Amino acid sequence: MNNKKDLFSKTRGYLRAFNSRIIITVLFLFIVLTSMVMAVSIYNEQKTELKDIIESEVAELQQIQVDEMDGIDSASQSTTQDDSSYEMFFNYFIKPNGEVIVRDEISTTIRSQILNYISGWKPSEPQIKYNTIKSTDGKIRNILIVAQNVQLKEGQWGTVYVGKDVTYIWSIFQRAFWILLGFSLLFFLISILCSRFMTNKAMKPIIEAYDFQRQFVANVSHELRTPLTVISAGLEVIKLEEKDKLSSFSCEVLEDLQKEVRDSTKLINDLLFLAKTDSRELELIIESINVVNLIKQVARKFQSYAEKQNIKISVKESKEFNIYSDADRLKQILNILVDNSIKYSPNGGSIYLSVGRELFMGEDSVCIKITDQGIGISNEEQKNVFKRFYRVDKQRQYGIGGAGLGLSIASEIISALSGTIEVVSEIGKGSTFIVWLPVEIKKI
Repeated sequence: MNNKKDLFSKTRGYLRAFNSRIIITVLFLFIVLTSMVMAVSIYNEQKTELKDIIESEVAELQQIQVDEMDGIDSASQSTTQDDSSYEMFFNYFIKPNGEVIVRDEISTTIRSQILNYISGWKPSEPQIKYNTIKSTDGKIRNILIVAQNVQLKEGQWGTVYVGKDVTYIWSIFQRAFWILLGFSLLFFLISILCSRFMTNKAMKPIIEAYDFQRQFVANVSHELRTPLTVISAGLEVIKLEEKDKLSSFSCEVLEDLQKEVRDSTKLINDLLFLAKTDSRELELIIESINVVNLIKQVARKFQSYAEKQNIKISVKESKEFNIYSDADRLKQILNILVDNSIKYSPNGGSIYLSVGRELFMGEDSVCIKITDQGIGISNEEQKNVFKRFYRVDKQRQYGIGGAGLGLSIASEIISALSGTIEVVSEIGKGSTFIVWLPVEIKKI
């Protein structure tokens, strides 16, 4: 039950995280695009207004003689009222000789800052720049400045500069941005709550299907394994009591039936095992294991079976050491891999087993290698050998039986033990299966 809760809690967590990432991305794009549209719209509006202002100023200046402007000095304009229609901050005209004519100005104290900024800026067409200026009261003002060269009646050139205070507009934009961000965060929190509700609702049929699968596995275990056990026992009784009365052909048929029952029982056990791994019901008993002795024990188990096919099994000597893992599951892995190597090894071939302690991906690990001199596996087939029910064509050519579940089961167990399996092989030269396991895994 804990494994079930752990499985679905992880799935729920993944779905919630996935939904949250989508929502965050959508809200982020919404805020960015909305802010960009607002900023561009405000800027274009202010730009159009400033261009209208400077066109009006240029038209007015072109009607004024240069000599007439000599009488307009900065002192007489230092207290000019602010034009509330477009928040005029300053309006300067600089003559060809560099003399500054102040046509409008909020304050004289910021003149030097502005003149330093516009120095050398003499565009032939209306051009707008943005600048910040610190006023006498210490506040930072946001200024849009437009400039354009203008030709007077006498043919002399000068430049007109008009600045507009957009601080208030900028503050409104900032306020709107933070309000938008606040509402987005609120909607995000609401969407998280909705996501939890929708995730739980979506998981309900999955959990029901999971429970149905567990019940199905239990039924299969009873309905299929029990009859096969009865059939196997019945065939064994016939073999013991009636063997002398049977013809040679009948004895062969009896042997074939027993083999089919064994194969069917193994297939059902394998399928049930995979069903358990799929539902995270594979129980692990973590204990200290002398892995070198365990490998030697497995080699001895297969020794007589291998000798019948004139195959030699050798274990490379190595220093004994212990790991913390599941002994039964590790033995199951080795049984599958050694049995697989024997099936594919030719008559007179050899199988080599070795174990050592090495670093794998920066972690202290145990490395187990099973090498055979069999038919080999092509690079294309190596990608599929750990898939369920996968069998290469050469298996049929060599008359090798099996349902193609062995390596898949080994891979599932190794994954449950927090390990990795890989294969190195070459056609006609054999294969090496390499198992990497942590020296110590946490108890599940």
